[in-house]
Amino acid sequence: MSELNSQQIVVQENGVLIPNELFGKDELVIDELKKAGVLQNGSSESAKSERGELKPVRRVQPIDLSRELCWLKEHKHEYVGKWVALAGDQLIGHGTNAREVADAARAAGVAIPFLTQVDPPEEFPFGGW
Repeated sequence: MSELNSQQIVVQENGVLIPNELFGKDELVIDELKKAGVLQNGSSESAKSERGELKPVRRVQPIDLSRELCWLKEHKHEYVGKWVALAGDQLIGHGTNAREVADAARAAGVAIPFLTQVDPPEEFPFGGW
């Protein structure tokens, strides 16, 4: 997977990622969204930033996390309070420090691991009498 340009707008099925560097540059963002077809009345002129030309808007497919979520449903009770790194339905690493878990997953060859902290099971609130 290629890294995103710090000034590249990414359009997905369920949203748009606008890099922090483009906040406050409303005209530029609106022009790029029009060219991507997100907004109507698209412009054919290319927008420029202070650093030069923006790369074209790149549409990416949504990430399928169904295997990771299934693994969590089946095994979360074993890792309550811990961070887990998953690749599909495989546990790559776990621990109390998120950065260490992510680094271990990358060291294992997983470029972008699914990383989450396992919350304790929700208890019913006490209503009292």
